Amino acid sequence: MLPPQAAELLVGELHDLATTDRAALGIGAIGGLLLALWSASSAVRTLMEALNVAYHEEESRGTIRFYGTALILTFGGVIAVVIAIALIVGVPAFLKLIGLGPILETVLSFVRWPVLALLAIVGFAVLYRYGPSRAKPRWRWVTWGAAIAVALWIIGSALFSLYVTRFGNYNETYGAAGAVVILLMWFLLSSYAVLIGAEINGETERQTRKDTTSGRDRPMGARRAYAADTVAEGST
Repeated sequence: MLPPQAAELLVGELHDLATTDRAALGIGAIGGLLLALWSASSAVRTLMEALNVAYHEEESRGTIRFYGTALILTFGGVIAVVIAIALIVGVPAFLKLIGLGPILETVLSFVRWPVLALLAIVGFAVLYRYGPSRAKPRWRWVTWGAAIAVALWIIGSALFSLYVTRFGNYNETYGAAGAVVILLMWFLLSSYAVLIGAEINGETERQTRKDTTSGRDRPMGARRAYAADTVAEGST
């Protein structure tokens, strides 16, 4: 789904990493990896704050818990990317290696895409469950938004890739940095998809008559509706 320029940038970095001498992949590389994870977690922390806004929640977690959650979510995202690369690149190579036949290879190659979509929905649901500062929300109130967010993410990525390939002039505008700008723009579109899913979850939950996150207390929207109904009944 990535635009070709952004994909080439990522593939190039992965190729350089894979061809680096093992002697150079020592303590310095481990330190660089930890620094990269910490830097990436800053983006996750910003996303967590945005999820609080989408859910109309105030941050109530302590500093250690907040930063720890961001690091765990970041590490989980890295693992998800590794699994995605394994399914996209590794599965076809493995099928050709074992030689199952063209029909079975085609079927198994097709099955990996629904599996990837399901894994993405699970990943988004985990983000909606643990990203915002909430009191144990039920999983059913995060799955709908996760599914819609993944659909928007896939469609938006495909349309953006088509736009960059056919109509965009990023390389002419930004020169050598065009691929970086395209990748950052794709990250921005992905963030919008995540936040739209969070808004859908938040509004859906506020329409319920029972607060699923704090026991018997109703969500804000339901409490207002209940209060309005009570006043109407009293005046009647």
